[in-house]
Amino acid sequence: MTVLSGERYLVQQLLGEVTISGRGVVNLPARALRTTGWKAGDRLFVELLGKDVMVLMKRPAGIADAFAGRLTHLYPDPEDTRRFLAEERASWGAEE
Repeated sequence: MTVLSGERYLVQQLLGEVTISGRGVVNLPARALRTTGWKAGDRLFVELLGKDVMVLMKRPAGIADAFAGRLTHLYPDPEDTRRFLAEERASWGAEE
């Protein structure tokens, strides 16, 4: 476990170091590309985990697959969400 900026992140394998160019370009280490199987033309998502931590994730073919299960912090309990929706729908008729 590595501690970065007071937060803990699991570092599975350090694959190199990069420098950001003046134009904001970052060249990924060949070892990292070989390990992930990523190649030129692949599209990536960039996710910010903390002030000093970014994660790259290969964009899946289906965009819905990329976000499946990732917003559970917004709606953690499906029953709570269903209850909220039922209450909202019930209120629609009461406003008239």
